[in-house]
Amino acid sequence: MLTRLTGWLALLAGIRAGWVELRGVLALTPVLPADRVWPVVEAAACVVLWIVVSLAARGGGRPEPRWDNRVVGAALGLALGLFCLDAVMPAFGHHGAAARWEAQVRQAGGGQYDVPVARVLGTPRQVEVMKNQRVEYGADVEVEVPWTAGPQPLVLKDQRFIGKPAVGDQVEVLYAQTRPDLGARAGVSGGILSDLLGYVALMAGVGACLVLTVVGAVEAEAVAQLRRFRPGVHLPALAAVLGAAGLDAVVLLAFPSWLVSWLLALGATALTALAGCWMLVMAGSD
Repeated sequence: MLTRLTGWLALLAGIRAGWVELRGVLALTPVLPADRVWPVVEAAACVVLWIVVSLAARGGGRPEPRWDNRVVGAALGLALGLFCLDAVMPAFGHHGAAARWEAQVRQAGGGQYDVPVARVLGTPRQVEVMKNQRVEYGADVEVEVPWTAGPQPLVLKDQRFIGKPAVGDQVEVLYAQTRPDLGARAGVSGGILSDLLGYVALMAGVGACLVLTVVGAVEAEAVAQLRRFRPGVHLPALAAVLGAAGLDAVVLLAFPSWLVSWLLALGATALTALAGCWMLVMAGSD
């Protein structure tokens, strides 16, 4: 009973870790880089707890299929799918100094806020005529950033507006009110969904989650094998997932360049996929 309980705890912790990471990338709720790493550590601790309990209760013999093997398989497939998706997601967004600066702003309690235009600089230029005949304009504007120590002017280059910009129009600015020393920059709209490659990767990841969830639910016999701890099956898979988490942690906490971020994220994705394939193949080999 305790083995089953800790197994479910590990699965649910893994799903939660995957969701926290995905939420941070999609910016559904701003999540600090460090806060995206800790849930993975918690999930790993739950897996270690399951291993310890399994070793203490080890009885040998071929496990009998249980009625909930399909549910466990679906949960395991979902967790692996989320981890595969999350492994590549940190490569999207800012890198290097820009990512470090944004992390400092959010750590200081800052965020992205609407600030009214105080002055339009120069003559707005027409950028695009949309299908609904609305016109998009680009212009440099000046805003007053409302720091707690008092407002200060900030010039934002090439801001986009629907219709000619005017004083009072809203623009998004990223800053921390109590930290004027960090400065302020123009906000970014749309997040990963405004990036075609990011959108494709997200949709592919969601598809992988669905496929792995269905496969996990169908392969009830293989799941029955995986519910009994076997060092030759589970430890290599755990090592691969922890290795992937370590690579992503470097991307999230060390703020490497664009190229290094992508190499690390792709390596993390490959390790996570390898862990899933290893468990499926080894479970089916018995």
